[in-house]
Amino acid sequence: MFGLALSIGAIFLIGNNSTDLHVVLSNILAFGFSFVILVTIWERYNRTMSVLRIETSLVLRLNFAMLFFVAIEPYLFNLLAAGASLNVFWLSLTPRENVGFTPELYAIDTGSIYLILGILTYVVLREHSLKKIETLPPRLIRSFKQSMHTELTASAIFLISACPIFWTNYIPILQGIPVGVALWFLTFVASFISRIVGIVSRTNTKASIGNLE
Repeated sequence: MFGLALSIGAIFLIGNNSTDLHVVLSNILAFGFSFVILVTIWERYNRTMSVLRIETSLVLRLNFAMLFFVAIEPYLFNLLAAGASLNVFWLSLTPRENVGFTPELYAIDTGSIYLILGILTYVVLREHSLKKIETLPPRLIRSFKQSMHTELTASAIFLISACPIFWTNYIPILQGIPVGVALWFLTFVASFISRIVGIVSRTNTKASIGNLE
């Protein structure tokens, strides 16, 4: 489903074969933003489901919901990019009526995807504590806990950014970029910090083991 979503985004680029450098760069930036989000989600989802092999009704329903939200992600993002004249990161240059409530809908969609990821990760930790899945090493447990916090944080940021007020107010020092877009980029910051913390944690763990030896 992730490959299909990315393919739809690529088709959108092919259909907008402008030779204007500004438009081309805007297209690539827009597609890159959606690409990074989908690939990040795919990576986290794949790792979680590789451990969570229990076919429960909850997990099944969460997977159905994930399939739906991932499937409509490129549709909403392409509407957003098209409505903003292919300049999605400078929406202030486009009249509000051209994009409608697409930014809010996209924020709800992506926030829901991250929320489902967070719930699935929680299920992994719960099933492990109940000994319903194979025993995981402490390092992996810490990694899942960290991922859950990151996913829930990203979900909260996207869902909060669905408030219309964030799309009618702009950041003057950033060429009038809507506050909502700035909030979306905070999810990348949260993910980056999470990875750094994970690397530092693994390094400290290895150092502690080496000192004991």
